[in-house]
Formats: sequence, C-alpha cells, structure tokens
Amino acid sequence: SELFGIQSWLASPKAHEEAAPAFNHYGTADLPTLEDEGKSVRLIMGSAYGMTSPVNALWHTIYADIRLKAGASLPVPRDYEERGLFVVAGEIEIDGHSFGPTQMISLRAGADITVRAASSTHLMLLGGAAIDGPRYVWWNFVSSSLDRIRSAAEDWQAGTFAKVPGDETDFIPLPDIKELDRVKA
Repeated sequence: SELFGIQSWLASPKAHEEAAPAFNHYGTADLPTLEDEGKSVRLIMGSAYGMTSPVNALWHTIYADIRLKAGASLPVPRDYEERGLFVVAGEIEIDGHSFGPTQMISLRAGADITVRAASSTHLMLLGGAAIDGPRYVWWNFVSSSLDRIRSAAEDWQAGTFAKVPGDETDFIPLPDIKELDRVKA
C-alpha cells in the first residue's frame, strides 16, 4: 500500500501566536469531497465549490486536495486574497502556460483562473488572507519575532521547553544557535 502526505504550516495571526498549542484530528470522512466529471476535490479548509470544511482557521483560508483526469478543468475560487497551486504530480495548463510536478504557481489576486489537466494530475490549492507581517522560520520555530525564536531556542537548548506528550524521553539536539544570526529581519 502507498502512503502519501504533504506537511503544511498555516501562520497564526500575530494576536494568536502565543496561544496554547492544540490538536484536532479530522479524518478523510470528515472532509467534504466533490466528485464530478473527472474532478475530485477534497476540501481541507475553507469554503469552495459549494462545500465548507469543518476545520477551523483563525483567518480566511482555503486548502484543497485536487485530482483531475486528463482534459478535466476546474475554476479556482476568486474570493481568497492570495491563491496558489502546488502541482504534486502530472501537468496542468493555465492560460496556455504549462506547469509540472513540484511547481508552485502564485495566482493574481481576483483573476479568473481555470486549471486544465494536460494529464492525470494531483495538485493542492492553497491561500487565503494576506498575513499580518513577515514570519521567520528557524529549525522548528516559526514566529513574527526573531527575539521570540531565540528565546524558544534557548529554552530548548536548556531543556526547559515543554516535552512532547507521549515522547518525553527522545531529545533532538538544537542546531548551532549561531545559525540563527543568519536569519534576516
């Protein structure tokens, strides 16, 4: 049997960055799916194609797992400020331009876009409201503040960072904290 996965991160609005961590599981049966004329759309977050996902986001977000048979077309919802497509496998065409596996396509805000599958295709639709300022990523830490990342890294290094529930014994060493100085603000 084959296993497939894409790891995705959704930035929290600045006002929610320090919220307590939480985990909610949604199985495939919980997510609305559209099957129609060579199209399969599983809506992970947001609202589109007459469906609304039960997954909560802190701001206007769209995330969908899409599979298209060769020749099938699908309009991209316009009501998200920022939109992108990631081609997992296959090839798509947009306005006469071709895009293949591992390509990320950023779409113009408000533009009417229709994707056509040149071959059997798997892609991800993602987007939403523009984030409220830059985010920085260093190792496993993400924040709008480099000082906050440094503080978290120091806590991790000192062993005062909260343990992962169910995995209290394993410890992954922090990369050289001096590398954090290379992150540009």
